[in-house]
Amino acid sequence: MADAGHTTHTLQEAVSILDSGLRSFMQTVESKPETMPLRTELEPCFLLIDQLKNWEAVLMTGRFRSLLLSLLSSLDRIIQRAVDQGLLSYRDFGANPDEPTPPFLLETILLIGPELRISKDQMTAGLAIPLEFAHLWNVERLKAGLARQGITSIHEAALTAIIQRPGTLFKIARGKEPVPGTDAVLLDCLQLSELAGKPTIKGQIADFKEIHTIVNVSQGQPILKKIPATPGVPGFTVFGETIPCHDGEDIPFPEIPFTEYSPDHLTLRSAID
Repeated sequence: MADAGHTTHTLQEAVSILDSGLRSFMQTVESKPETMPLRTELEPCFLLIDQLKNWEAVLMTGRFRSLLLSLLSSLDRIIQRAVDQGLLSYRDFGANPDEPTPPFLLETILLIGPELRISKDQMTAGLAIPLEFAHLWNVERLKAGLARQGITSIHEAALTAIIQRPGTLFKIARGKEPVPGTDAVLLDCLQLSELAGKPTIKGQIADFKEIHTIVNVSQGQPILKKIPATPGVPGFTVFGETIPCHDGEDIPFPEIPFTEYSPDHLTLRSAID
């Protein structure tokens, strides 16, 4: 499972990539005198990045992630607007019309991975691609991002639907509930449990000659049979964590004189007539 420590480390790494990439990008921008308006827009972003570095230890992971994604979205819009205005070309920062986002932003977004909605019991995971990043994701990138976050048992058909309908929440993974084992059961082959030891009532007369307390059996005749206990089947969460289960409990045969076990020890039978 992608625990909190791993997630925090990933976000810290993402901020570092963003900081380094933006500084390199600014060197390109500063080499072009006509890009002064763009520089003015980008300079406050460094302050936000420094704030994020200071907030790493105090902000909840979800909040930190949300702020970082918001900054990435703003940077992407600012840079795309500069291209539309003719201040920059895609070649200036290693992009192209088919993949217009600057590589350092793309690397940061893919490292963060898609935002998941995990149920409290961690048995279902949902995913919706934000509309502003819809052009960045494909099925393979989604699978890689989910794998980094520890998600297993991914529904690939759902990933295709997510790409086709950005902004729509889909369930992309489901855990499996544990199945407890069943206890052993002893079957009364002679229906001994029905021997009441009471006389048969015929009208107003009690017939003590027909008290059923003795049953005649032959050698080898089954007395009790056992349906053995079954082991439980563990479940797992969407992170692949095992959910334990209980195995069924065995029931021993009672001690009965002049009996023996079958070779498989699942039948107690008479050893004599």
